[in-house]
Amino acid sequence: MKDMLNLEALSTNAYIKLQRLDKTLVKTTDYIGLAYFWHHDFRFHLRDASYAKRRKIHKQWLYWGIDFDNPCDKAWEIVRKITGLNQ
Repeated sequence: MKDMLNLEALSTNAYIKLQRLDKTLVKTTDYIGLAYFWHHDFRFHLRDASYAKRRKIHKQWLYWGIDFDNPCDKAWEIVRKITGLNQ
């Protein structure tokens, strides 16, 4: 399926419900990209990331078995690669 969803067209209520749903999908392969899933240390680098980049990072963290609650070098490596972060 390749449908596109314009989140800006959703009502506030619908967006909130979708975000709450996504919180239940964190750490699963069904993660949508709306909910925050990262440790506080990543906040500046991921909160403004696109939904697609969030999904890519989330998928890679799952693949590598990264503990979402504890930052590690591999987690930073993935974030840098996907976001283009130079640090």
